[in-house]
Amino acid sequence: RQMSTLLSAGLPLEQVLPAILAQIKGTALYTVLAQVRERVKEGASLSSALAQHPGVFGTTYATMVQAGEQSGALELVMARLADFAEQEMELRRKIWSAITYPLLMLFVGLGIVFFLMVYVVPRITEIFVDLQRALPLPTTILIAVSTAFRDWWFLAPLAGLGAWFGLSRYARKPQGRRRLHSWRLRMPVVGRLTHAIAIARFSRTFGTLLANGVTLLISLDIVRSVVSNVILQDAVDSVSKEVSEGAGLAEAMSRHDVFPPTMIQMLSAGEQSGELHSMLFKVAELYENEISTRLAIMTSLLEPVMILALGGIVGFVVLAVLLPIFEMSSLVR
Repeated sequence: RQMSTLLSAGLPLEQVLPAILAQIKGTALYTVLAQVRERVKEGASLSSALAQHPGVFGTTYATMVQAGEQSGALELVMARLADFAEQEMELRRKIWSAITYPLLMLFVGLGIVFFLMVYVVPRITEIFVDLQRALPLPTTILIAVSTAFRDWWFLAPLAGLGAWFGLSRYARKPQGRRRLHSWRLRMPVVGRLTHAIAIARFSRTFGTLLANGVTLLISLDIVRSVVSNVILQDAVDSVSKEVSEGAGLAEAMSRHDVFPPTMIQMLSAGEQSGELHSMLFKVAELYENEISTRLAIMTSLLEPVMILALGGIVGFVVLAVLLPIFEMSSLVR
C-alpha cells in the first residue's frame, strides 16, 4: 500500500524502497527488503528481486509485479496486491474469530474435567470406598474413570502425539495425502466450509492475476501452487491442460465436481462478456459470504453443545457423589 502511494506520487523506485525501509527498522521484513533494494540497485527488476524470497513474497506477488513492470502500471498493481492481501487477512480473521471462543471453551472444559477427575473426585470417593458397601452404578463408574485419569493421564498426550506423527507421515505419501484431502472435502459440515474456503481463495487469486495482465495459463499455474488441497490441484492441472488445447475455461471446469455449478455458470458468463476477472471476484465474494454465514451458524450451534456437554459431565459427577450420601443418610434414619 505504501509503495503504491509513493509510486503514484511520482517517486522513482530507487527512492521508494529506502523510504519504506526507514519505516520498518527493527522488523523481520527489514532484512528482506534491504536485500531487495540491493538487488534493484544492482540493476535487477523488482519482480526478480522479490522472487529471491519466495517464503515472504509468493509466486503470485512476483508475477503480478512483473506484469506491472511490463505494463508500466506498477503503482496500480501494488494497490491491487494490497487489496488482495487485506482480503486474505480478513478471511483468515473471520475464521479465527469464529473458532477462538469454542477452542477456549474446549480447553477450559478439558481443564475443569481433568481437575475434577484427578484432584477432587479421588478425595471425595475415598470416603465411600472405606465404607466397604455396594455403591450405586454412577459412583462406581466415576471412581473407575477417576482412577484411570489419575493413573494413566500421561497416555492422552502420548496418544495425541502418536496420532499426529502417524497422520503426518501418512500425509507425506502422495496416496495418503490425496485420501486425507478428499476426506476433508467430504466431512459433514466442516467439509463444505473447507470447500468454500478453497474456492474463495482460488477465485480471489485467479481474478487478481487476470486483472493485472497475467495470461490465463500462467495464472492457472500460479493458482495451482496457491491452492493447498491436492484434489483441487489435480483439477486445476486438468483444466490448464484442456485450456492449452483450445477448450474454454468454464467448459473445462465443468468436467470436475470440485468446481460448483454456480461458479461454472458465472465464469461462463464472464468469458462471454470478456469480464472473466470481474466474475471471479464476484465468485470469491459469493463464497466468502457463504463462509461467514456457515461460520456464524457453526459457532452458534457449537457453543451451546459444548456448554451442555460440560454441564452434563459436571452434573454426572455431582449425581455420582450425592447418591451414596443419600443412601447413607437413609440408613442413619
